[in-house]
Amino acid sequence: MARRSSKFGEAEQRELYSGLIKNQAKRINDRYRALEKAGLEDASQSYKTVEHYAVSDPKGKGKMYNMDYATGHVRVSADTRKMTVKEMKEYSETLGQILKHKTSTVSGTKKAMEKAYQTAKEDYNFQGTQEDYTKIWNTYKNNVEPDKRQKLDSEIVMTIMEYSDIYKMGQEDIDAAMQYINRAEDKDEALFHISQIQDAIEIMENNPPEEAAEMIRNAGYQGFAGMFPHIFESIMEYL
Repeated sequence: MARRSSKFGEAEQRELYSGLIKNQAKRINDRYRALEKAGLEDASQSYKTVEHYAVSDPKGKGKMYNMDYATGHVRVSADTRKMTVKEMKEYSETLGQILKHKTSTVSGTKKAMEKAYQTAKEDYNFQGTQEDYTKIWNTYKNNVEPDKRQKLDSEIVMTIMEYSDIYKMGQEDIDAAMQYINRAEDKDEALFHISQIQDAIEIMENNPPEEAAEMIRNAGYQGFAGMFPHIFESIMEYL
């Protein structure tokens, strides 16, 4: 009798967790659809974290998430058929943590963005608008690999904003800058790359075109002209 009771208890637990997980997954996916509709998926830390696991760890945590490469959207799975009761319990706890993330919602993401923008203005003397700030962050997330971002940490973006006028660049040039930073092995190297870019821009802005071109060549910065053609347009003919 005890053995039959134990088996019934496991089935009951499976049914309980299955229903709970379906409910949690639906709530999360509804939130993510709302973020996508509002164009905030790139600004949501919750969304980007799930996306990271869906792409980089498909056999581990990623098996719990689905990535639609045609749309670029991620969804949380409610499929528990191959899970043990223990795995279902752990998965439900993970989904519960996602639901607690403030940036899993549109309002929470907007509040986080506003707070971060105010910090950039007050602590890092950022001169751009909130739209500029969001554009830079989204470009960073889209061009710098997730594992590399963990090495560089968020300070790298704040430093870029503090010591450069990157917000004045066009989107193509911001993409190029972030791709250049992505080559760095660590934060110190990334900061060095940033200082090189800024030095080249200052040389161009503070000297006549032909003289600036010669100084940039001597400093070994001529490669930046190819990466940022819009910025160095005025001296291109001399390089």
